[in-house]
Amino acid sequence: MKQLSVFITAVLMMAFSNLAYSQQTFDFTGAAQTYDVPNDVNLLKVETWGAQGGGSEACDTNENQDDGGLGGYAVGYLMVTPGETLNVYVGGKPGQVNGTGSPGGFNGGGASGQYGGAGGGASDIRMGGSALEDRVVVAGGGGGGNTGCPDHGTGGAGGALIGGDGITFLNRVPGLGGTQMAGGAAGDSPGTAGTLGQGGGTSGDDYHIGGGGGGYYGGGGAYAAGGGGGSSYIDGLLNGSTEGGVNTGNGKVVITALDPYEFTGTPQVYEVPEGVTYVKMETWGAQGGDSEACNVAENQADGGLGGYAAGYLSVTPGELLYVYVGNKPGQVNGTGSPGGYNGGGASGQYGGAGGGATDIRRGATELTDRIIVAGGGGGGNTGCPDYGTGGGGGGLTGNDGVQLEDFVAGLGGTQIAGGTGSGDNGFDGFGEDGSLGQGGNGTITPYHFAGGGGGYYGGGAAYASGAGGGSSYIDGLDAAETIGAVNAGDGFALITPVDLIFEDGFE
Repeated sequence: MKQLSVFITAVLMMAFSNLAYSQQTFDFTGAAQTYDVPNDVNLLKVETWGAQGGGSEACDTNENQDDGGLGGYAVGYLMVTPGETLNVYVGGKPGQVNGTGSPGGFNGGGASGQYGGAGGGASDIRMGGSALEDRVVVAGGGGGGNTGCPDHGTGGAGGALIGGDGITFLNRVPGLGGTQMAGGAAGDSPGTAGTLGQGGGTSGDDYHIGGGGGGYYGGGGAYAAGGGGGSSYIDGLLNGSTEGGVNTGNGKVVITALDPYEFTGTPQVYEVPEGVTYVKMETWGAQGGDSEACNVAENQADGGLGGYAAGYLSVTPGELLYVYVGNKPGQVNGTGSPGGYNGGGASGQYGGAGGGATDIRRGATELTDRIIVAGGGGGGNTGCPDYGTGGGGGGLTGNDGVQLEDFVAGLGGTQIAGGTGSGDNGFDGFGEDGSLGQGGNGTITPYHFAGGGGGYYGGGAAYASGAGGGSSYIDGLDAAETIGAVNAGDGFALITPVDLIFEDGFE
């Protein structure tokens, strides 16, 4: 696998099919905004930047010191329903009200006392409502600065998953950054602690208070020190990531509507457009199938999540790439269930079948022509009774199934072999091992077998335990990565023409 030594920029060329319908940028307005998901769109890329914390006021000149912490950044993919409305909140960098305290930035920034800077507002997207609990992604705001009168300290950065602590120059206690579980602690009194969605600050006409940044949880306010930054949040996203302390000024939100390859049950074809010599490929494997409850016809949603694989590939205009998108198999109550398309292993009654892998093939359509694979999750087995859950699709190695009773779970596929299947030592036979491109099936008796996930190599089937997930594959690609167990439901794939600029090339 090739690695990039320095990657300066990748510019998406969004004029081609299987990319974007549209991109919309939301700037700060001081009020909630809305985004209507276009028809036929099920996947968005969402990017959010929190606002910078406010600057402090100089004692003698009343000049703004611009010493607030920089806002954070959060990005990822969001599964949506065509026509639904998302609520968008873009954080503001607070101004400085000379001679008195300043209100916090829109969307959770904490107020300041005179001379201190107020906290910057978070930027977030809310789904299904407008309450704080409806947030699916948040970029934390920076903490307010406090160097103006005198040089007490600077504001902490808006998170990453934990906001940055404020800075102190005079041995005071700064406000701490918000986390994933609580607001940042207050610094020296009379600063106040951050809370869910709200930075701390001051509750009265206090002097020298730096406000905490807004965020998933807000940063703490502080007397005579910098306020803490708010935390970011990505649990509502696929493949979410965060970076702290990157944004100056007001926040921003960018939403890009994508057109991925989705499950169809047949191979799909991508023709490299004219002028394109490089593409980014992203693949998500399907979740493993649900098990069946003993006495009621209910699915248990216990299949392992599908894996993720991505990388860059040099291509030739006009050549064809073949896209195989796996699906999460259904449960056929009262009998065994077939595995998901593209390699999921079949199950016996009560067990869940294996999820299908998602892959892209070059030159032809054989398994040996695959150039990237995202593994499918193993089938679950908690329905009759609670035997165990399916293992997630890989990573370079699929996750093993989970056993909750005295039976052996199916193992995940690897880079050189399928995962080992399991049984109960002869009475009901053994589940099959996974193989190249295929999750293991149950054998001999149809009861209580869970099917292995498809993958580069499939996961092993299991009797009375969860089945193993399939492995992913990225060998030969540039800047490639895999992440295990991230995708619920059917798989999907994206192929994006890019214009890459490198400083030092590949190693």
